[in-house]
Amino acid sequence: MGRPPKYRRAMCAIALEELSQGRSLAGVAKALGVSRETIYEWKNTHQEFSDTIKKGLDLSLAWWEETLAHQAAGEKGNPAAAIFVLKNRWHTEYRDKIENEVSIHEIPESVHTALSALFTGNQSGNDQ
Repeated sequence: MGRPPKYRRAMCAIALEELSQGRSLAGVAKALGVSRETIYEWKNTHQEFSDTIKKGLDLSLAWWEETLAHQAAGEKGNPAAAIFVLKNRWHTEYRDKIENEVSIHEIPESVHTALSALFTGNQSGNDQ
């Protein structure tokens, strides 16, 4: 692959169209004849392109959500594949993993006393 084409404003419209059809940044890169690395470089050096990609990724997410909704309503398609795409491309919004956080400051006094007794050798938990 030779030198990538120079960035042109018209590429924003192409990128937005590709993303609005549910495609990924790899699809955008293919449509523009560049690598994903070039897409990332353009995002970092051209504010208009960066804004377009952000908007386009939201449109891509909406496309996949609509596709899944239509499939769930009985239209032809593969809902499992759509779910897979959503979970992998937008894992912060669509994931099965649930995280719980517990603070040690929330331990009841009775548990704290029992644990202290275990570590100090006082099995009854009573100071004598």
